[in-house]
Amino acid sequence: MTQEEQLHQQRQALNAALNNHDLEMATSFLHPDFVAKGTDGHSYNRQEAVRQLEQFLKPSMNFHSQIEMENVEVSGNGAKLRVCRTERLRMYNPKIFWGFLAAAALMAAQAVLAAVRYASELPHFPPIRFWGFWVGIGGVAIGFLCFICGAFFMGRRSMHQTQRAQETWRRVDGRWLLAEERQLT
Repeated sequence: MTQEEQLHQQRQALNAALNNHDLEMATSFLHPDFVAKGTDGHSYNRQEAVRQLEQFLKPSMNFHSQIEMENVEVSGNGAKLRVCRTERLRMYNPKIFWGFLAAAALMAAQAVLAAVRYASELPHFPPIRFWGFWVGIGGVAIGFLCFICGAFFMGRRSMHQTQRAQETWRRVDGRWLLAEERQLT
């Protein structure tokens, strides 16, 4: 197997570890001196990268990465790899979801209590009370639906991005490790 093929395999294995939310495996591909540089000039080290990975690979995050290798240049124990990454992240916040769901259940209970109260008073009041009853019930039903939709839309957020990067890999003890990542514009 050529060095290019080995590097290709390592990069695919790193991507598989990310998609499997395996933090330990994903961080094992990072060189101890790893540095990442963004297009805005901001850079971060291995520790900061691991903290960021911890956030992305939480069970409540639905992270998925797809990788396309555009160019591979191997020279000795070093290599440059140009990649195009497409990442999707769907965040799920159960506190927001259950909060909205509890509020919706409370509104439904209020609607039932209002219906029982107004239904018992209906024979004693004119028709205007009848229409007020149904308008109130309709308002509560619409509010209930809004809360349910809010729970699903605010409790879940999505991100989708495609980035190109220049990666520098180093061969250490026969294994390729990611030493530097520089985002390209």
